[in-house]
Amino acid sequence: MAGLSVHSNIVRLYDAVLSTHGEYCLIYEYANQGSLESYLDQRRLKYTNTENQPLLPDEQIRSFLSDALRGLEHIHANGFFHRDISPSNLLVSDGVCKVGDFTLARPLFDSMTATNGATPLTTYISKRWYRAPELLLRACFYGAAVDMYAMGCVAAELYDSKARPIFPGGTEADQLHRIFCTLGTPTYVTWPEGVALMTRLQIQHPIMDECLEDCLPSYLETTTIDWFRCLLTLSPDRRLTASQALGHNFLSSGQPGIRVLHTSASSEPSDPSNQAETKVESISKTKSRTPSVVHNPYKKARSR
Repeated sequence: MAGLSVHSNIVRLYDAVLSTHGEYCLIYEYANQGSLESYLDQRRLKYTNTENQPLLPDEQIRSFLSDALRGLEHIHANGFFHRDISPSNLLVSDGVCKVGDFTLARPLFDSMTATNGATPLTTYISKRWYRAPELLLRACFYGAAVDMYAMGCVAAELYDSKARPIFPGGTEADQLHRIFCTLGTPTYVTWPEGVALMTRLQIQHPIMDECLEDCLPSYLETTTIDWFRCLLTLSPDRRLTASQALGHNFLSSGQPGIRVLHTSASSEPSDPSNQAETKVESISKTKSRTPSVVHNPYKKARSR
């Protein structure tokens, strides 16, 4: 992208060639391990996993997240935002995660208010499962916070025992419903702009309290859950920036993001050629937590 300097966590564009058919061919650096999405798919095929640990090792997940956030930090610092962060647009090369596919990227000044002469932005961007609530509510002006929300969704997928998306909505209405059931219904306290957007679209939703922890794996450390809450929050103004996310104890302390659970299962995923798949009842059933005011109907209904 013009105006964006080379960075080790951004897929490098080497050249653009105009073909004889009038089409542009973009020549990027080769990511020898494919996208993060395909990387997870290969892991699913290779290993059998139980419900007491993420599909990928915790250290590798934190490394991938740090890599991607450093790429986003560079993008945002140079006045752009990506608008399409998802596992398919995060590429892995020699164990390093890099941000790729800048088709939907725009300068950040486009996200300023209309009073400053900015042109309204389209909201039909990003993959639905990673689309921030302000986009689903048709906010005309938004900024880098949409990338940070998407990173929270990607992180939740990486930490899931079967790498399932946290909000796999079938439609935009279903997506909003799943988000509100988990992050809470917008109020004048939590997100007044969201209330205004819902009023404009004539959207009504039952009042629900935030119960994000109930939808995250039970083996996550407290600092990890806090990091998720700072990204997967309704109000864009309350989300961490890329720099702040990197500086959070979850990523900066060097401490594990998960707890070691004492079960009969091995700490490493088992090889299906040597061992049959072990069926383990979800630990979330035995966890002792303060119940939410409203039960999340999607707590155990997530599927890919």
